[in-house]
Amino acid sequence: MTSLVTDVLLANTDLLEKEDLRTHIGKLSTHIDEIKGEIYHAVHEKYANYRPTRDSTQELHNKVQTLSTEMQTLSNKIKVKQHGDSTVEPAV
Repeated sequence: MTSLVTDVLLANTDLLEKEDLRTHIGKLSTHIDEIKGEIYHAVHEKYANYRPTRDSTQELHNKVQTLSTEMQTLSNKIKVKQHGDSTVEPAV
């Protein structure tokens, strides 16, 4: 059987440990919130810098695709013209 003093000390120790855990959890929660804010700002900054570059690249890609289509169309017309000219017999 434990003494009354031991029981009181153990009860107080449990309260101190619980309070210490609450304090520690509070500090960790604050630290987590700070890190979440830093991550948000870092991602937002990267996206803000990335988006204009992506849009510009997409615009250039569309221009290249249009030019490529025009070149292919012209190439096909040249081939048709060459094929049509080669079937015509020269006049004597």
